[in-house]
Order: sequence, then structure tokens, then C-alpha cells
Amino acid sequence: MCAIRAIALSAAALMAGHAVMADIIPLPPDTPLCAAPVLQDVDASAALRDCALLSTRACEAENGFVICASLETAYWESVMASEVTAHLRAHAAYDARLPGLQGVGSAVMDAQAAWQAYAEAQCDLVMAINSPGSGEMPSGAYCLLHMTVDRIIELREMP
Repeated sequence: MCAIRAIALSAAALMAGHAVMADIIPLPPDTPLCAAPVLQDVDASAALRDCALLSTRACEAENGFVICASLETAYWESVMASEVTAHLRAHAAYDARLPGLQGVGSAVMDAQAAWQAYAEAQCDLVMAINSPGSGEMPSGAYCLLHMTVDRIIELREMP
């Protein structure tokens, strides 16, 4: 198993052990409040980078960086899933006219799977560079959060 997935699984295990992690450690609203108006304006997508880590910073004094960054990454992953779904919906009619050919929807899913593999490998590399030591897990969590935000921007800027 790759190391970055271990971070996600650790967060999932923590959530499972405490009913729902958000009930125990809620994500501070800073990031969603910052992102909401930006998500309404596709031309402002790059401004999403300014929203990254806001909730993590508000949370980490009480709960630690890795837990807080994992919570925020889960928020960004839900935004990313919405963007992928929007592409699938937007191109469904076009794809229906192309029987037997790879359509946009299939290409989006292939690209997303390739991006996921790349993000995991890249963040594993970042963690390896920072190991052994106390920076290993935080650097991986930071990497995944930022790569997820950058992927959202890429998806939003696609036609």
C-alpha cells in the first residue's frame, strides 16, 4: 500500500472509531466559506488556492496538522467529485451520439484514475524525502491537499 493512502486510511480508521469524525472534530468553515463564491465563478478557479489550508490552520491547534489536513482534503475531494460529475453530465449527450467510440465521459474517468495514481506516487515521493522523521506524515497530507486543489482547478478550466 502506498504511504499516502495510509494517511487516508488512518483518517478513515479514526473516523470509524468515533462514529463520524466530523461529529467529533468538525471541519472549521473557513475553507468552505472561502471556496463557495469562487466555485460559483469558473473564471476565478485559481483563487481556490487561496482557500486551501484555511480550515486546517483553524483546526490544527486543537487536533494536529495531519488530522486537520485530512479533514480538509476530504472536503476538497468532495468538490473534486462534483467537478468530475459535472463533466460527465455535460458530455453525456455528446457521448450518446458516439456509439462504439471512447467518449468524453470515459476519457474523464481514465484521466481521473491516472491523476489519482500520479498524486499518490508524487505524495509518496514527498513523504520519502521527508522520512524518517516528524515531517513525513505532515508533508504527505500537505501534498495531497494541494494536489487535490490543483486538480479541481484543472477540471474547472477544461472545456
